[in-house]
Amino acid sequence: PTLVYDGYGRPCVRFDGTNDKLTSIISGAVASAGKFAVPMTVLMACRQRIIPASATIIARIGSATPIDIKVINSASAGLTAVNTNTSTAAVTLEDNLPFVASMTKASGGAVTIYHNLTAGSGAGTAAVTADTLILGSDGAAAFAGVDVFEVAVFNSVLSAGNLAKAQRALAAKWGVNL
Repeated sequence: PTLVYDGYGRPCVRFDGTNDKLTSIISGAVASAGKFAVPMTVLMACRQRIIPASATIIARIGSATPIDIKVINSASAGLTAVNTNTSTAAVTLEDNLPFVASMTKASGGAVTIYHNLTAGSGAGTAAVTADTLILGSDGAAAFAGVDVFEVAVFNSVLSAGNLAKAQRALAAKWGVNL
């Protein structure tokens, strides 16, 4: 990926959709270095440059039973979080329009996706073992054409009040209309 500036002078990491990805490398216990575990909350301020024809993963945690934040497709543009079953935010994404994508995953429990402040429906139930966070790809051969402005990962499922505060802060910072 490349560090670029958008039309307003804001920095972002641009994933070109062909071969770019970032994989977490963080310090921690030697057995889990670079890995995130559940419960967790992931918040992202990003912009899908072009809504894809098929589902495209913006962020993935895990490999065997991953948690994904992904754009559905151009026929039903929206966000989905996948972990066995699907949580879908029934929204309409627009090309080049910044948005806040948030996902919560409880220990061995529900996964929920949010578009800006709106929660999706449905919930996955599979446990996720500690694994890396990958941005811009599924970790293999699928890549997203997305600009990522900011990412925050919390090691808990944030309360509804704290999640709303964090979402509103990212939205205000990056010019997302709620």
